[in-house]
Amino acid sequence: MTFDLMIQGSEKGQHPQETVLKKGHIRVSRRMCKKVVLAILLSVDATKRRNQFENVEVNARKEKAMLTANNQVQQTQHDSLVTKLLIACGAIGPILFTLVFLVEGATRPGYSQWRDFVSELGASNQGWIQDINFIFCGLCMICFAIGLRLVLRAGRGSVAGPLFLGLFGLSLIIAGIFPSDPSLGYYPDGFTTVHTLHGIIHAANAIPAFGTLTIAILVLALRFVSDPVWRGWSLYSLLSAIFLIGFFIACVYVSGLDQNGVLPNSPTGFFERIAIIVGWTWLALVAMKQFRLVRSPASSRHVTEKELDPPSHPVTAINGAITE
Repeated sequence: MTFDLMIQGSEKGQHPQETVLKKGHIRVSRRMCKKVVLAILLSVDATKRRNQFENVEVNARKEKAMLTANNQVQQTQHDSLVTKLLIACGAIGPILFTLVFLVEGATRPGYSQWRDFVSELGASNQGWIQDINFIFCGLCMICFAIGLRLVLRAGRGSVAGPLFLGLFGLSLIIAGIFPSDPSLGYYPDGFTTVHTLHGIIHAANAIPAFGTLTIAILVLALRFVSDPVWRGWSLYSLLSAIFLIGFFIACVYVSGLDQNGVLPNSPTGFFERIAIIVGWTWLALVAMKQFRLVRSPASSRHVTEKELDPPSHPVTAINGAITE
């Protein structure tokens, strides 16, 4: 239906401010129109104010979310740095330990790297060097165990692996606190063949030291089998565990033959060094690989306001792309 609007201010009995809508016979005053327009304007103004208030509230929430997200990023970066330092200890300790005992064994008068145990480097006036070497490497292994536990978190060997590595580190510390007695022909000035309490503790600690490291390697080898990132390391870890415990048993066996005069000048030190180098090399290589796998702080970038904006409607996004 259509309506024709006419101003009929001169009609008889009609107020000059009234309008007549023919065909609908609807009479509306100008005053009423003004009220309607005013109501519409007030409604529009209220809508604008409400939108402004909502925008302020949204901006406040967005700013709070940005602060929270950036705080989380900073905490993640800090945690990542601490984890990296702990993991790095797994490479620093074994490498430094190996270098020290090789240099000490080559320069110590009367000491034979072919025949004598590495621990016997602590049985002279310079023995404090090897004692500190044991303790420092043990502390590094405990740090590495903590870092590895933070990285593994869940799954096969996530608890047992770091636990046995930590026990291995503890056994190294014990070896440094309780030095070995001299034996197998290496008797520095002032040292005798008398067995001391610290020497007995040191000797008894050898089995837990090599045993816990071997178990840790085997536990992590089982984990590597099911991990695509580490799967190639499972066989290497298994072989390392076999060579480690095998050469340790061999060095203990031939040392007994040497002490009983059955096999003089036996390769006790040589076999032990192979065992140590195999096990400590495994530790260093695993630590270096894990160090590279730890999330880089660069990936935890600063959160921007644009990243917190909700995703655009597909049609809007398409229109914006066409406009650009």
